[in-house]
Amino acid sequence: MQVIAKDISVQFGGFQALNKVSFQAKAGTFSTIVGPNGSGKTTLLRAMTGDLAYEGDISMNGLPARSTKTLELAQIRAVLPQSSTIAFPFTVLELVRLGLTAGLSSTQTDNLEALVHLALNKVGLSGYEGHLVQELSGGQRQRAQLARVLVQVWEPILNGQPRWLFLDEPVSALDIGHQLLIMQIAREFAEAGGGVVAVMHDLNLTAMFSDQVTLLAQGECVASGAPKEVLTDLNLSTSYGCALRTNTPPPFEGPWILPQAAQWRGH
Repeated sequence: MQVIAKDISVQFGGFQALNKVSFQAKAGTFSTIVGPNGSGKTTLLRAMTGDLAYEGDISMNGLPARSTKTLELAQIRAVLPQSSTIAFPFTVLELVRLGLTAGLSSTQTDNLEALVHLALNKVGLSGYEGHLVQELSGGQRQRAQLARVLVQVWEPILNGQPRWLFLDEPVSALDIGHQLLIMQIAREFAEAGGGVVAVMHDLNLTAMFSDQVTLLAQGECVASGAPKEVLTDLNLSTSYGCALRTNTPPPFEGPWILPQAAQWRGH
């Protein structure tokens, strides 16, 4: 089972945000989308999750995205947006419970309420159930939103079908310890048979955890494949507009990007 996006184009007014970009992610893998600001990463993710109009074709587990009912898609995929605004004074417990709405008819767990507490424990927020979301730090809010998303697709495989996590910059507000925690949660979801598609800025975390990387620049796909094939000196330097160097420190076998070797060269 896969997520397949073929020849995706998106325009905002006269601006071409994506130009015939194709993307493919297999269940059981952690797929990452990287690239400089404005390259189309979030636009591609939002097209795949049905939040933007697009040209081209997108399918998920063989279901055509355009003609599949929203509730049916919500039972096989959950989305963590780049940012979320909470307009009401929800507690953390109430926020995470929202993830149960789409998953009520799509879980084999009898005690749904227990999932909320399991998810909060998983993201390191046990004991915060009664706190208002607005009282949390930015990183804590990000983890609370992830708990909500995890509740929606708690079981990576349900009735023989893989489920999907779509994560837009899931570690942007987190310290290094919690970055590693969230990346490991996503990694474990993929290893259990689900699929993960994440937009990332941190290239080293991308190299550490990803099975597949897609590099975008100026709305087009520069390269797609294993981290060591995509995160090369040439690809990164050309895409990011600065000289970048990759290395392979032992015993890690993936590329390692050295920011101290980078020099801004302008446009």
